[in-house]
Order: sequence, then structure tokens, then C-alpha cells
Amino acid sequence: MPWNGNGRFNRTNGVFNGPTLWDATENDDRDIRTDDHDTHDEDLANGLELCLTRDGQNSPTAALPMNGQKHTGVAAASADSEYAQWGQTKTRISNAVSTLENSLAPSLATLTDGATISWNVGENPVAQVTAAGNRRLANPTGAVEGGVYILTFKQDATGGRSLDYESDFDFGEEGRPTLSGGANRADTMSFLYRDSKMRLVGIAKGFS
Repeated sequence: MPWNGNGRFNRTNGVFNGPTLWDATENDDRDIRTDDHDTHDEDLANGLELCLTRDGQNSPTAALPMNGQKHTGVAAASADSEYAQWGQTKTRISNAVSTLENSLAPSLATLTDGATISWNVGENPVAQVTAAGNRRLANPTGAVEGGVYILTFKQDATGGRSLDYESDFDFGEEGRPTLSGGANRADTMSFLYRDSKMRLVGIAKGFS
């Protein structure tokens, strides 16, 4: 019986038990016997086999109560089946809260103008851009099924800027809308992301 079920190890040679079993054997005038040693050493071996090894050669067979202690010095988790460092957990919680805040009460983000305009709708579901030339809107990143995303496309002081779209944008039977061309005019488009497509569901034009 290497362990007693309550987390205590009790040595035995099959006749005597406890930390003074060999003294007890001697005091009993019992000769030192090989079978006593075999029983005792096998008891130790069985006890060691029930311990966790530092090189991971065996695994727990039940929940391990930590008695209020901590795991320290753990490596960063790289898979869902591994427990994470607290710093990793804090980062994920922070990112999740930020994403939730953006989805519930998004702020108006300003996209970087360029020949091709990138739009991360996961981070900026409501965005605007002022075009200084004819532009192309890249396929969005970060979109989720059922997400609603809003983009305001504004003309610069020159006006007459056109907007083309990558393949993930779908305008249905009505086709691509004709945008306002006046200087400093803005059009706001609403998209529903469904079946991996940004589907135009509404547009309001000509804002100053």
C-alpha cells in the first residue's frame, strides 16, 4: 500500500509499517530477510510509479488539487488544449472586449486613402474615406456572417472620383450605384455580409 488514499505514503516490509519499520524488525528479533526487502522495495517502486515525473513519462488519472498553490514558469500556450499564461489570457480578454465594444457601439474610423482602399470591417465596422483620385475597394477583412458594415465614401475638393470594387462585393439586380460626383459630397453605403459576400442593402447620397 504505497499511498493511503489521503495523500500519505506509508512504508511497509509486509510485517511492520512506518518510518521505523527496520528498527521494529530488529526489536522483534526478526532476521533481515530478502522477502522483507523485496516487499519494502516493491512498495517504494509502486509509490514512485504513482508520482508525476518531471519528463512527462506518466499522466494524472484524476483531478490534481493544487492546495491553493500556483503553476509558475509555464510556457506560452500554442494550442487550445494547453492552459495559457495569465498574460495571454488578459490579452485575449482585452481583444474580445474591444471587439464587442466595437460591434455594440462602433466609432467612426477613417480609412487610409490610396489607389486600393483596405477595410478591416472586424476592427472598423463603421468607416469613412475621402478619395483624392479614382479608387478601388479591396475585399474586406474580418467580416463575420450576418455582420452589418457601413462605409461613407467622400469626394475631395476636386470631386468626380469613382469607386470600383473587388469580387466580394455584391450589388444584386440593381447593380453598382452611381456615386455623387460633386466636390466634397459624401455617399453612405450599408452592407450585409451574407454567404461570404458584402451585399449592398442601402445607400444614401449627396451629403455635404
